[in-house]
Amino acid sequence: MNILKERASNEVDIYYVFELDKDNSLVSVFFRDGKMREDYEAFPELLGNDGTYCSNRHDLICAPFVGINHHTKICLFGIGFILNESIESFTWLYNTFLKSMGGVQPKTVMTDQCAAMAFAVKICFPSSKHMLCIWHLFKNSTAYLGGLKEKPGFHKMFSRIMK
Repeated sequence: MNILKERASNEVDIYYVFELDKDNSLVSVFFRDGKMREDYEAFPELLGNDGTYCSNRHDLICAPFVGINHHTKICLFGIGFILNESIESFTWLYNTFLKSMGGVQPKTVMTDQCAAMAFAVKICFPSSKHMLCIWHLFKNSTAYLGGLKEKPGFHKMFSRIMK
């Protein structure tokens, strides 16, 4: 938090918010800088958010907000850390993201198959189209295919159908 405070004192258009619980432990954080806001303003067509990363010393879930620019390169629009994958956590995160971006909703929001994320997307991004990430769909579907995935030509046909 000291690093964010330091950056905010030296840079223009830094936005960060954090929440502490009753024991003064960190519960959630959101951060974006001016470049991230500029990128989002230029490319609000697709907002991807993935909450599957948990590899920090605070045991918070890292949930980056990303998009794609006109060169089909990934842009970072902001980064959040939340305590759990609850509807409340994602609602806080999405509302905080929206506030940091002046309330501008993306055209499309892409997430994994987390039910709490889907519910929070409906609440926070009502005018956005919600899509599931195809990478997660492929990854999760192969667990249910059994011996089918070993048949010649199946993977190619399955990939075609999924896309």
